[in-house]
Amino acid sequence: MEYKIKRKTVTSPKKLCLYNPDRIEDTIEFFNEIESLSNNPNYAVTIDLSDLKYINSATATYLFALVSAMQAYVSIDYFKITQPKNKELKRVFSDTGLHTALKPGGKSKLKKLWKNSNFLCGNNNDRAKFLAEIRKRLDLNALPPKLITAIKETLLNIHHHAYQGPTKLLDYTWWCYFQIRKDDKGSYLSAVILDRGSGIPFNIRNELPLFEHQSDSACLKHAMTEFVTTTKEKGRGRGSKDIQSPIYSNKNDVLLIISDKVSYAYYDETIQNGKTTLDLTQAFKGTLVEWKLYY
Repeated sequence: MEYKIKRKTVTSPKKLCLYNPDRIEDTIEFFNEIESLSNNPNYAVTIDLSDLKYINSATATYLFALVSAMQAYVSIDYFKITQPKNKELKRVFSDTGLHTALKPGGKSKLKKLWKNSNFLCGNNNDRAKFLAEIRKRLDLNALPPKLITAIKETLLNIHHHAYQGPTKLLDYTWWCYFQIRKDDKGSYLSAVILDRGSGIPFNIRNELPLFEHQSDSACLKHAMTEFVTTTKEKGRGRGSKDIQSPIYSNKNDVLLIISDKVSYAYYDETIQNGKTTLDLTQAFKGTLVEWKLYY
């Protein structure tokens, strides 16, 4: 008798947002429902975005990572995606390249994205290529030096920590999206990088016995302190400072980090001590880093 895979449908909230404290829990819960079905070999998944009316760049990047990872490693047809009915959001999906990034396809599709998309993914071998592509896509002669250093450090952290040490077994260890936009504060560059690894709090607890029973927020705060390292390599531990350094050029700059059950935002030090921590009930898979830099 032929065995037939069951198809389950997961319907998105009307707004998917990892920035708004009132939306982040529902957004992560939506992704976690998809993740839980993805771990079951008896199911394929339809992601229903038909009623979606809003999605931000960080959330779109996570959706891209979740969908493309399963397409590359399991089946190009594992997900079916029902596109938004909202006309404005349809235009956003098309203009940003998200529609193309999510369409059925495996490793060949992801390779083609390097030719014309702001949604990209790769591994540690692609660091230099990635920085060159950002400059080209954004039509910039040069990226801010501190941002270059921060991106390099973030990708290096993913290589060393996200998957329990450096690995050559994964074609894709990070996913990203970058753009130049305007809002009421001016023009800004946004760069999102995320991994689908074990998360910063897990790594801190695993490597530093004093933090074995500490909260996720305590672990993340400690990880972002200069000279903290779990690699035990000489000269490491400056990464947290490098990752934070780009945001102190403009008072409106923001650095967002989400990992496991904590969201941590850094901004100008003169505003509320420069940090906002949000403890979560839903666990975010991996770690997301986003810089929003005004110029």
